[in-house]
Amino acid sequence: MAAGLAVAATAASAQVLTAEIPFSFTMGSEKLMQPGNYNFRSNAHIWSIRNNDSHKAALAMSYAATHTTQAATPKLVFHCRTNSCALYAIEIGGGDGALFLEPRRSKADADELAHVVIVPLTSSSAE
Repeated sequence: MAAGLAVAATAASAQVLTAEIPFSFTMGSEKLMQPGNYNFRSNAHIWSIRNNDSHKAALAMSYAATHTTQAATPKLVFHCRTNSCALYAIEIGGGDGALFLEPRRSKADADELAHVVIVPLTSSSAE
């Protein structure tokens, strides 16, 4: 039984999520990520993100886990304002996802209501 759980845990951590993100954004910090094709991987609450075009990478710690149904579509959820977008959530679909803190904003940006932008994710095995 324990061996089966270990194999399942290894398989889950080997999952790579891919998305084409057509705009600049921040993820869990002030670091600005450029538009491009990205891979997302998680190790518990630490998420790595890698731009496949520029090969730049970043790490972010989620502050909460999300759980979605098997039928849920994998997606990224961004909160966008006039001058910026921030990754708010990763929803895997049939598994654990993550919520991220947004960066500090100027008073003008903080007073503006965010609009939600959804970017679909595709899932594959580790490369």
